[in-house]
Amino acid sequence: MKILYIAYAFPPVNIVSAQRAMFQARYLAEAGAEVTVICAEQTRNRDDDSLLKYMKNTPHLTIHRITPWGRKDEFGDGGFKPSAKGFLWVFRVLLLVRKLLRTKSFDLVYTTFGPKYPHMTGRIIHSAYKLQWVAEYRDPWNGSEHNASKYSSLSFEFERWLMKPALLIVAVSLGLKQLLQKIHGNRRQYAVVYNGFEPGAYGRSVPVPSSQPSQHASVIHLILAGTVYPFQREALQLLLRGLQGRDDVTFSYYGASAPLVQSLVNAETLQSICRINDQVSHEHIVEALLQADVAVLPISRTFVGQLPVKFYDYLAARKPVLMLKGAGTEIEELMNKTHSGFNAETVADISTWLDEVQVGKLSYSFSGADFFTRENQAKCLLRIMNESIK
Repeated sequence: MKILYIAYAFPPVNIVSAQRAMFQARYLAEAGAEVTVICAEQTRNRDDDSLLKYMKNTPHLTIHRITPWGRKDEFGDGGFKPSAKGFLWVFRVLLLVRKLLRTKSFDLVYTTFGPKYPHMTGRIIHSAYKLQWVAEYRDPWNGSEHNASKYSSLSFEFERWLMKPALLIVAVSLGLKQLLQKIHGNRRQYAVVYNGFEPGAYGRSVPVPSSQPSQHASVIHLILAGTVYPFQREALQLLLRGLQGRDDVTFSYYGASAPLVQSLVNAETLQSICRINDQVSHEHIVEALLQADVAVLPISRTFVGQLPVKFYDYLAARKPVLMLKGAGTEIEELMNKTHSGFNAETVADISTWLDEVQVGKLSYSFSGADFFTRENQAKCLLRIMNESIK
């Protein structure tokens, strides 16, 4: 299969959407597809050259980077807000596609959201060249409770119109798939392809079979990596209140939300046991995860279909997950299925669980976690696309 893969973010940019696109493209190519990637040449002060090693010597993978202004783009908002730069990027992508089609053919165009610009490009390519179009959503464009006030009915109608010709819509969670079905109806195919983890990033081809916190540890090291969104604030506050009065724990945060997390730590006067760090390289995050005892996962029930990518990294590191405010969510169901952690809804829940961790009473098997490798998910995607275009 020959795939024209259009993504906005791509390494060396070190954000979740870039990593998903990179591993998808790589493993689609390794599974036998011929993949041509078109992405934005951008910098957001988050470049991480260590990610590029995952694409070295990948056969059947070609990458084209488009710069709207003839130089590296500096999209402060990642392109989620309408901008002249974003629309110019679409125009330049279309010029490149026209040039590519003079010498090669594609079986389908695959676009990934967010932001919206790849989907706009996919719609135009489908209409102009009659290529089958598969569209992926990592987050909802409209319809989620946490962003409902920001979007008008006109935005809903534009999304419905734009996505109408898509042959297949791919979502990263069952909850997101159900939301998209409500928005776009059932006259098309839908599929779920989860995010995943890269076992090789953790120094082994296959993760270890199980994990147990340090037996009778004098100090339990908790870690949270990645973006913390405002709607997860309540869950993180719960954790910090659960750490009050304890001298047997430390908490470290790594990510772009350092100012928000630091403000919450200051409000609870927990500076003595908390270390807040800005975003670091992927390799640094891996090292920190492997050295920690417990991985923290704040959740918000208002975010439909929320499956944070950090959860999959926690599976890879085989670190017990302390989930916060996740009762009844899809991510809690996955955590229970993989026997990888515990959900806390109250300060008492946190205190009791940490006490049991401290004396070594808890262990987790992580059974079934290997289904969520990046390679397995890419193979699932390729199979679904092959079946869709028959």
